[in-house]
Amino acid sequence: MKILEFQNNAFKAQQKIYSEYGKINGMEERFQIIELSFEILEDFLKIPFNKNEITVNAFRELVIRSHKTLQSVTLIATSGLEIQTLSFLRDLVEIEFLLLFFTIYPEKITTWWKADKKTRIQNFSPVHLRNGIAKKYPEMKKSMEDDYAGH
Repeated sequence: MKILEFQNNAFKAQQKIYSEYGKINGMEERFQIIELSFEILEDFLKIPFNKNEITVNAFRELVIRSHKTLQSVTLIATSGLEIQTLSFLRDLVEIEFLLLFFTIYPEKITTWWKADKKTRIQNFSPVHLRNGIAKKYPEMKKSMEDDYAGH
């Protein structure tokens, strides 16, 4: 089987799974929420921006990463691959923490953007982000820890 033929068959199978999965009770509403999420992310990316501004580029990259991850989550979840779906959902949670952290501490985004892997792990790990967010929003601390306690 040629690669293009395999890809087309996989796509057709995925479309069938998606359409059948959507018929399950309550799933249509969930798909509408996911579609709305895509629209919001795509609308953000249409906003004109200065390519030389680090803050804007960093936010755009996080939004692009969110969009790609949401695509993956949607496809994988409707295929019944729970473990892989959870991995991508974790990525979405980490992006959410980064975006919220940078709205609270915009001066740190340049450091993050230019940082090497070691610096990012030390200064921008999920626990560091949660603690920084909790300083501004203490009521979120328990919720964040309950949702993401192991990291």
